[in-house]
Amino acid sequence: MAAALVLGAAGCHEAIVGPAVPPVRPDSASITIALGRTAHITTSTSTSARPLQWSTNSRSLSIDRDGTVHALGLGDAYVYLYDGHYSDSILIKVRVRIVSVVAGTFLTCARSVDARALCWGSNAFGGLGDSLNDQSMTPVLIAGDALFGSVTIGGGTVCGQSAHLLCWGYNGVGQIGDGTTMDRSGPVAVADSLSLQGIVMGSGATTCGIATLNRVMCWGWNAYGQLLDGSHSNWHRPVALPITLGSLTTGGGQICGLDNAGGAWCWGRNDYGQLGDGTTTSRETPVAVSGGLVFTQLAAGREHTCGRAQGGQLYCWGNNTLGQMGRPDLASSPIPVPIASAVSFDTVVTSAFHTCALALGQAYCWGANESGELGRNGASSIRTVDVVPGVASLLSISAGFSHTCAMTVDAAAFCWGSNLAGELGTGTQLNSRIPQRVVWQP
Repeated sequence: MAAALVLGAAGCHEAIVGPAVPPVRPDSASITIALGRTAHITTSTSTSARPLQWSTNSRSLSIDRDGTVHALGLGDAYVYLYDGHYSDSILIKVRVRIVSVVAGTFLTCARSVDARALCWGSNAFGGLGDSLNDQSMTPVLIAGDALFGSVTIGGGTVCGQSAHLLCWGYNGVGQIGDGTTMDRSGPVAVADSLSLQGIVMGSGATTCGIATLNRVMCWGWNAYGQLLDGSHSNWHRPVALPITLGSLTTGGGQICGLDNAGGAWCWGRNDYGQLGDGTTTSRETPVAVSGGLVFTQLAAGREHTCGRAQGGQLYCWGNNTLGQMGRPDLASSPIPVPIASAVSFDTVVTSAFHTCALALGQAYCWGANESGELGRNGASSIRTVDVVPGVASLLSISAGFSHTCAMTVDAAAFCWGSNLAGELGTGTQLNSRIPQRVVWQP
């Protein structure tokens, strides 16, 4: 019998000299699997009569001898099968459903529907939680098997609430809280096995959270006395502050929080009036924010702070050099002033130099725009409050150093702005002023 030979390729088969038997083929050209799940590949011939050999050259997959594929990482990869006479392949597409996303400094992280943590962008200090990559332009799972109830990011440091609080990434001033200043490429437990609520990590490398009975715990950077210990020494493990608050936010040296009545308190750095007490004097004890406003939420940027008042009106104070306070007419303000918008907002977030908010599922952004982080065409900074086009029906939003990310109500993650290290998760390093859907989602 003459033998026919066809070079093997994805979706093709080759016949090697042997008996005239029908070729083995997968029952489909591709299979889509959720991250962390398995699927069994079925074929058009009996494997009991002709045992199959399975293989893959992708580290995102593993395959058992019976054709069961395990989805270990995201992306598209091939599984190859060979029965001694014929070979073929099947494309495996591994996808993940994201339920929350947070933006940091050239780094983005997310939480999946099954409570896994993923990150993408820069890995300069270990922020990806994966020592195998220098950076990644697409989402990668962090190392280990921890499941997370929440994931928070500040600069290049990431923390997640698991059975205990775990952190990884940049640790130059002890903001990971493990008692050292060593950067961590994978999750490590915060000292004292803390379980905290409302973890916040601003651009100033101070990490804080709320313990039982509304006790405030902080660690990391303390150059402005923001840890309220009477010193300017950094703390490498959590320390209890002499104040109780219901919620917290940290910025570029200032810490602010709300008491149970909605009153705002701030302390730390104040050179632009970001404490909102009517002065530019830094404080090593908490001071009440001027005006007696009742707030439902606060958000601290590097040199400005914003708050959502009852009814949805936004107020900001501090530095407005780039328009991050949403006021075209002011350079700065040491007291809260309403932003130039009559929109009733549901939530507000701040980054180093830009601010975003949500109202009825629509995003609004203002401030620095050099990399397109406002999602709007125009100047390198925009002082007017306006809609981000191209994305709607949003559930949450997060402002990073020079990019922004948001989640839609149907669980789709979008990012826009700087993409220097792949932090938009698009598979490229091209900046975008238009919201882009993060890859490897269903």
